[in-house]
Amino acid sequence: MRAVVACWLLLGFFQSPSHAAVAVDTRQLQLEFSPFGDLTTLTACLPSCSDPGARRQQFTSYRGFLTANRNTNSLFELQRRNGERSIELLFTNLVSGETRRWRIPHGGYQLGVELTRPEGLVMAAGQALERPAGAGFTAWLESIRLLELAEDGLAQYDPEAGVGPLDAGGDWIGFRNRYWAAMIKPEGQEQARVPAAADVSDLKWELAGADATSARYTVYAGPVTHEALSAADRELAVLAWSDLPPGLRWIGKALHAMLGWMHG
Repeated sequence: MRAVVACWLLLGFFQSPSHAAVAVDTRQLQLEFSPFGDLTTLTACLPSCSDPGARRQQFTSYRGFLTANRNTNSLFELQRRNGERSIELLFTNLVSGETRRWRIPHGGYQLGVELTRPEGLVMAAGQALERPAGAGFTAWLESIRLLELAEDGLAQYDPEAGVGPLDAGGDWIGFRNRYWAAMIKPEGQEQARVPAAADVSDLKWELAGADATSARYTVYAGPVTHEALSAADRELAVLAWSDLPPGLRWIGKALHAMLGWMHG
C-alpha cells in the first residue's frame, strides 16, 4: 500500500499543474521557465557553469527572453523527462490543449522549442546585452546589432532604426553584441518584425505564427566564438568574423585554422 501511495505522489510531482518557476541547469546554460512555459531567463556560461571563473551572460527582459503569445491565463501542466542526451519539458494548457515543448541538450548553447496552436513567439534582446557606451569603432562593437543570416550572406542592421518585416523563413535571425549572441531559426515560412525603439533594452522582435497547427524553432544563446557557434550549427560560425572588415575576415579564418592545426 505504501508503495502505491509513493508512486501516486511521484506521478503527481512530475505531472502536475505548474504554479512556480521551473529551473533547468546544464553544463553551459542555466534556464528558468514561467508556469506558462515561457523561457524567462537564460544565463550562458563560458566555458562551463561549474567553473568559478566562467564568463557569464544573462538573456532576459521585463517580459522574459522567449515568450509565446497566448489568449488565456489558465494553468499549464508540466511533464519533465531527463533523457541521456537532453532534458525535455512539456507544458500543456489544461483548457485549450496548446503545448510548449522544450528540448534542452545537457551541453552546448543550443535548444529547441515546438509550439502547438502557435500565435507567435517573441524574443527580446534584453537590457543585459547592452554595454557601457564607448566612442568610435568601440561604440559600434559594444552596441546591440540585429543580424539576419540567409543563403546570400550575413546582413547587420541598427535595431534603433526599425527594420521589418523580414522574411525569416529558414534563416537565422537575432541579436549580438561584441561577445554574445541570441539567434533563432524558425522552420516555417514566417516574418520577423523589429519595431523602432528609443530604448534598446525594450527592443523585441516577433515571429508571426503561420496558419499551421505547430511551429518549431531552434535557438542559440551563447558566446560569439567559432567553436561554440560551429558546434551548434556550421552556418552560425560566420558570426565569429562578422566584426572584421570583409578584407580581413579570410585572414582571421586562416589564422584560426592554423592555430587549431598547431594545437591539434
